[in-house]
Amino acid sequence: MPSRSVIEVDVLIPVHNATDTLRATIESAMNQEPSHDDDNVEIQIDLDVHICCYDDGSTDTSWSILKDLEDQHMKNSRQCSSICCDGSKRSRVLTKLWLGKEATSRGAGYARNRAAQLRPNPNPDGFLCWLDSDDLMAPTRIYRQVQYLLSLEEEARKRALLGCTFERDPPDSTWHYSAWANGLTDDRLSLERFRELTIIQPSWMMQRSRFAEVGGYVEAPPLNDSDDSVECSVSIQKFELIHPVFDTPTTLRLAEDLRFFHAHLHSNGTLNLLRHDPPLVIYRHRAGLSQSTTTPRKLLLQLRTLAFERMVLESGEIWKENGFCIWGAGRDGKDFVKALSDTNRKRIRCMVDVDDRKIAIGSYVNRDIRVNIPIMHFSLLAKDESLRSSLYEQWTTGQNHNLPGFGKIRKGRNLTGPQGLPSAKKPKLSNKGSVDPQFKSLLRELPVVVCVSMYRTNGALEHNVKQIGRIEGEDLWHFI
Repeated sequence: MPSRSVIEVDVLIPVHNATDTLRATIESAMNQEPSHDDDNVEIQIDLDVHICCYDDGSTDTSWSILKDLEDQHMKNSRQCSSICCDGSKRSRVLTKLWLGKEATSRGAGYARNRAAQLRPNPNPDGFLCWLDSDDLMAPTRIYRQVQYLLSLEEEARKRALLGCTFERDPPDSTWHYSAWANGLTDDRLSLERFRELTIIQPSWMMQRSRFAEVGGYVEAPPLNDSDDSVECSVSIQKFELIHPVFDTPTTLRLAEDLRFFHAHLHSNGTLNLLRHDPPLVIYRHRAGLSQSTTTPRKLLLQLRTLAFERMVLESGEIWKENGFCIWGAGRDGKDFVKALSDTNRKRIRCMVDVDDRKIAIGSYVNRDIRVNIPIMHFSLLAKDESLRSSLYEQWTTGQNHNLPGFGKIRKGRNLTGPQGLPSAKKPKLSNKGSVDPQFKSLLRELPVVVCVSMYRTNGALEHNVKQIGRIEGEDLWHFI
């Protein structure tokens, strides 16, 4: 007969002006049950689930809804036990609701930290489960994620951040991100981590001890605090992602998921994804009301760049020794240059591209940040001499121009199906002067950060990147 194990799980729900969605969200967390396919597991799991809601200074009726749900829960004197449909008691899910409240808003990170403190005398080996106040979870989400984490070796479990696939509501909102995040393989979760969050926050689960090790969330000071410097933020994160130049007490309230995500990775954390059909989380989109849609794109770029600097540019000798190259001389590449620190900006040796017009300009000059970076064709990066010569010859002779727009980003929605080519207008070839032999030799060894969108060129970018002979995750990273 299988042995039994009681596992503590705290569902962290920060609440701020969520009247329209809050009740359904909490009910989805309260109505958890075991999966019905757990007959063959060696350990039957009983879940002790605490729904921990912290109201972050709501000005609508969110707190009233929380109190009403608390009253309903208290009236039901017995804790609910999930029974399988055949009447035999297997794994059980016991639930309890905890509430906390802040008079004024301190931000979602602050609210999650407080929610994590609501359970009395928590077990450090228990789990924390994330959910936003406008999202929903499937009835077996907690059970299945706990099962997954318990299947890992102990040391792996202690370092894991586990997410799950999700369903977007409405289905057509953020379609590109949803398809990308749900389709990532295990290795891509880490390799594409500087492009976006590869695991959405409402699907996270991790061991409580891991949350404590990371240090929880960065907390912004109250907006009326007399000290308006970021130094007055409350954080015990060893690898806190606070920008020394661009962050303010106001911006510290934003992008808390991105900050925690990279703090976790920087402290030797790992990423795991539970793929389940149907998805275990319904990720709801409320136009104009989501914090992610109101967080400035520039702030996200600055924080992602800071994370990249700390985890790649300043930690890998290969990136510091001879400098590095930026693939992409368009807007994204230039924005990346501007977001870098002065020290790392000086390590840029060149930019490369496929666009003859950008290469013809010769260099990217920005007097505000004092840079003059040469722009070259990507073929000069190829390690293999014969391949480099072949690619360079194709470019200089215009052989690739029988496919106008090859390798350039297309804005259309269909990224995988056939796409019509642009009109076959003969391109004007740029002046392709000679490159200093010593510099040419250096180029084939430089590490590369790619600042061109993946999956937007019918595979042309990915094909070109493979030809230069770098190892992704070591001397090549995708950033966009």
